[in-house]
This record gives sequence, C-alpha cells and structure tokens, in this order.
Amino acid sequence: MEIMLAVFMLGSLLTANILLQTTAFSGIVQFSARMERIILLKNKIQQVFFERAQKKEPSKETIIKEPETTIRYSTKRPPKESSLKEFKNIMIENITAQWDSRSAKEEETLISFLFKPEKQKS
Repeated sequence: MEIMLAVFMLGSLLTANILLQTTAFSGIVQFSARMERIILLKNKIQQVFFERAQKKEPSKETIIKEPETTIRYSTKRPPKESSLKEFKNIMIENITAQWDSRSAKEEETLISFLFKPEKQKS
C-alpha cells in the first residue's frame, strides 16, 4: 500500500512538473515570435528612413516569407483632438506587423513621429 501511495505521489508531482514546463516553453516560443516581428518592424523603420533620404516613396506593404509576416506602413496627421495638433508639420508613422500563430492572428505595432518641414519658397 505504501509503495502504491509513493508511486501515485511521484506521478502527480511529475505530471505537474511537465505541465509547468510545457506552459513555460509555450510562453517562450510566443515571446520569441513577437520579438522577431519587432526586429522586423525596426528594420522597416530604418528602411523607410533610408528611402526617404534617397527621395523615394516608402512601400506601403511588405510581405516577408520567413517568418511569414505582413508589414504595413502608413503616415497620417494627428487627430484634431490630439495635443500633437499644436505642432505643425508633425506626422504619425504606423508600422504594423501581422502574422498567424497557432491560436489566432497576431499583430504588433510601432509608432513614431515624423517632422516634415515646409519647403521654403525661393
């Protein structure tokens, strides 16, 4: 009887331990996927900066095959109710990554601000 009780307790502890490790590993995998997409977004910000320096229009949508991600870029003026409307020539840049995970569609967005000076009249 004591041996059966000991085996039952050991099995319960090992089962709980396996569940804990599985949950931790799943969280690490999800965090890694999110960080990978954030790095892609930061690279897109740099690419937009260089394209703008070369007087090119940045691409609005980029599809990356590995890891499968869709990156969308947009600029817009601050909303009228925003405190940023007081600053002239400020634009809001949105860069969004979307991808499918096992459970749902995931999305991560980076926002930056862009100052576009007025062209001086000659």
